[in-house]
Amino acid sequence: MSKVIFFVSLMLYITLFFNSQAISKPWYSENFDELKKGDLTPQDTWRNGAIASGTIQSKIIHGGQGQSLYIIENSGNQRTFEGGHAGLQYLAFWAYVPKEYPEGNLQIYTGAAAGDNKIAFFSRIYNNKRIAAHSGDKKGTVISTVDSKVTYSFEEWFHVRYVMDFDKQTYSLYVNNQLGAENVVFRGGAKEMSWLQMRWDHEQKLEIYIDEIELGDGKGEDAENWLGKKKSVSLKNKLTIKWGTIKDGISRGGSL
Repeated sequence: MSKVIFFVSLMLYITLFFNSQAISKPWYSENFDELKKGDLTPQDTWRNGAIASGTIQSKIIHGGQGQSLYIIENSGNQRTFEGGHAGLQYLAFWAYVPKEYPEGNLQIYTGAAAGDNKIAFFSRIYNNKRIAAHSGDKKGTVISTVDSKVTYSFEEWFHVRYVMDFDKQTYSLYVNNQLGAENVVFRGGAKEMSWLQMRWDHEQKLEIYIDEIELGDGKGEDAENWLGKKKSVSLKNKLTIKWGTIKDGISRGGSL
C-alpha cells in the first residue's frame, strides 16, 4: 500500500510541476545588464513617453551586480511588443525607493494597440510606501482606487507582480508575492497586451529604480526568481538586507 501511495504522490507531483510550468511562460524579459549606460531609449526599442528617458546605471541594482533602470521626474519609458497577448497575462519587476520624496509617483500602464480605450490596467507606486491599483471604465476614466494591503520599505528591493485577465477585464496586484489587491477592473477596454509604459511625466520629485522586468502568459507565480538567473537572490534574503551593509561600489541611494 505504501508503494502505491508513493507512486500516486509522485505522479501527482510530476503532473502539478509540469502544469505549473505551462501556466506561467515568460515571453519578454529585460534586466538592463546588456544595455549601454545612459538613456534607456532607444535601446531595446524602448522610446520616450515624456520629455526625458529613464537612465541605465549600475550604482543601485537588484542582486548586487549588473545594471538597472533609474526613473526620475519628467521621464517616460514605453515599449511595444509584436502580436497581442490575451487571456491571463502577468507583468513582474523588482523596484527600489531610496527614501520618501514629495508628491511624485511611478505610473504603470499596459494596453492594446487597437480597440476600445487601449488601456488595460493602471497602477501607481507612490513616494510614501503606498501602492495603488486604479479601477476604471471602458472609456478610460478612473472610477476608484484600491490601496494595496501589502506595502514596501525604503532602501529595500521589493517585488511587484500584476496578473491581468483580459477575458474578465480585471487584474490583481501582488507585492513580495503577497496579494495586495484583487479583481480590480481595467481602466479601459483593452482585449490584449501589446505595450508597457513606466513613467512620471510631471515636475514633482520622483526617484525609483526598476530591475528584472518580466512579461508572460499565466499568473507568473515564480517571476520573483527571474527565470532562475544568478543575478536574482531569494526573496527572504533580499528583504533582510539593508543597502548600507552592501559594499563593492553599490550606493545606498540618492541621485546619480
